[in-house]
Amino acid sequence: MTHNPLFFRIALDMLLFGAVFFLPWWIALIVVVIGSMAWPIYYESIVAGGILDMLYGVPVVFLSWMPFPLVHTLLFACIVSLIVFVKKRMR
Repeated sequence: MTHNPLFFRIALDMLLFGAVFFLPWWIALIVVVIGSMAWPIYYESIVAGGILDMLYGVPVVFLSWMPFPLVHTLLFACIVSLIVFVKKRMR
């Protein structure tokens, strides 16, 4: 078995999307954090958040008048952005 980064990214993507469909949301969140730490920008996490919202999302009311149905998408995008920001500051 080789240490090909593309192989590991595809394997992590399969784990992420398997977690989205079959496991609780917090396991997908852990996979997103791992992927965001391993690669500069882990775009797949935003897609996974969108799928989570489409499958299981319930609109959350902010400011008592605005329903916001994309909670997981926003959460995963914020996590990726935060980790990218922290990684740039650490270098």
